[in-house]
Parts: sequence; structure tokens; C-alpha cells
Amino acid sequence: MRISSGFLKNRELVISKKSPVRPTSGKVRSQVFDMCQHRIEGARFLDLCAGTGAMGFEAISRGAKSCTFIEKNNGVAERIRTNIERFGIAKQCSLLSIDALQAISMLSKKEETFSFVYIDPPYEHKELLNEIITAVDTLLPLEQDARVIVEARKKSFSPPELSRLHLLSQRTTGDTELFIFRFSSFHGGRGRAVCVQEYHP
Repeated sequence: MRISSGFLKNRELVISKKSPVRPTSGKVRSQVFDMCQHRIEGARFLDLCAGTGAMGFEAISRGAKSCTFIEKNNGVAERIRTNIERFGIAKQCSLLSIDALQAISMLSKKEETFSFVYIDPPYEHKELLNEIITAVDTLLPLEQDARVIVEARKKSFSPPELSRLHLLSQRTTGDTELFIFRFSSFHGGRGRAVCVQEYHP
């Protein structure tokens, strides 16, 4: 797996052949960053359920200020650490090898806010998505107008009622469905999905 764009373009991620994680496809990664490239520059990026870390590394490569990787599998997390060191980006990255919900609780006690959050738990653990997105909505320190993106298996996820995250768009690529939310601390209630053709993340 290689990084597709930015100053790390074509650098290959070290990934174990026996890795239990499902990497986000190159097509989905490109779609996400093509949609949100103008928001990545200078962003504080949170890669929840990071797996290979491909989304976070892509974000750093494309200009994100920092990335926090959350990956509870110790062996998989060590691969992320190895790639951080190989790419020489240790000063921009932090890595927590803990459960995503534990991480959100821990991060809620810190002053750092995030401007971009990517949520991608294993497809077979779809019940986690509602718990994680609700925790992000209620606990995680986010910048005003931050973007939160959920990756899920097609037709497996329906967003719950949220107070600070508002659904902007929903789109499908192959077997993957992406949900793009905008954070606002000013308005309660669930946001309205808008037509993809009119949406500018």
C-alpha cells in the first residue's frame, strides 16, 4: 500500500501480511481527500480505529499539521509506529494503542481540539459505530466547522440522533458508504443531508 499524494507520495507502508485489519481502499482514500483537500492543510487529524494508519499518513502527507492515531491492536499499532519513524514525522504524530471509546474519553480531558476526524471500525463490528459517533458528538473537543467522516459497509449504518454533528452528505463507493458530518456548537438537532452535487466539504 502506497501513499497517493503529497510529500510522502509513493512511499510504501510497512504492513504485516498477517495483519487482521481491513485497509481503506485507495479509491476511497482518494475520494475522501479529493472532497476535503482544502480542509486538510493545517488540520489536526484524528484517525480513530486507524488500522494501517493509511488515512492519517495520507493526511500528514497532504498538509495536516498533526495526526493522532488510535489503534487498540498492539501489533498493528507497532506497524503504525514503525511507519511514523520511517517517514520521519514523529514530531507531527502521536499514537495511542487503546480502544476508540477509551481514547475519546481520554482526549476529552485535554485542551487539544480536532479539525478532522476519520472513523473506520472493522465492518463486522458495526454496532461500535453508533457508540463511537455518539461519543465523538458528546465528548470529543472539536473545532467549530470540523469535519467528521464515517466509513461503513454499504447499508449497514444509519446515523443516530446527534446534537453537535450535522449530516452534510452520504455517498457510496463500491461496498463502502461514507457519511460526512459538520460540527457546530451553535445548533442542536440532527443535520439535513444535502444533495451530493451541491455539497462542498
